[in-house]
Amino acid sequence: MDETLITIVVILIGTVVIIVFPMMAVAQRNDDIAQSLLQSETSEYVNKIATEGKITASGLEAYLDSLPPDHVYNYEIEIQKDAGNLDKPTVITSGDLPGENARIFYYTTDVEDCLYPINEAEAKDYLLNINDNIIFKVYQVDTSFAQQLMNICYMISGKGTSATAASASAMCVRDGRY
Repeated sequence: MDETLITIVVILIGTVVIIVFPMMAVAQRNDDIAQSLLQSETSEYVNKIATEGKITASGLEAYLDSLPPDHVYNYEIEIQKDAGNLDKPTVITSGDLPGENARIFYYTTDVEDCLYPINEAEAKDYLLNINDNIIFKVYQVDTSFAQQLMNICYMISGKGTSATAASASAMCVRDGRY
């Protein structure tokens, strides 16, 4: 009876070593490739926005189509526009003066309302000015097999979770109106 139990345990351990570990390694490699592609596509898209000075609906859709397939992604956009008083000459640049380096913040819904209005005839590009900051974040909503396995290991060890995400930021170098 003891030999049968030991044989069953050895077969189960062998199955895990032969099947599960290689499958987990391949899934992790796929996640690493997806993470790398996600980061490079996001950086490239943000740099394109910064050099063109505008966000277009067709550009955003092309970016979303270029993301790694087989997953669902959400994105967040933050635009920090100059409040209009950054060109004022000041002797003190401590940041304590009211209005110094003031920014107006616009978020994803503001950009989407411009790109995709209710009335399609009103759709227009979201124009940026020189020195506007663009911050773009994208993250994976669903979880892959490797992420699920890693999350189980993290749950056992008490650490965080595994997720695929990317972010990029740039300062606009061209006025979108011209």
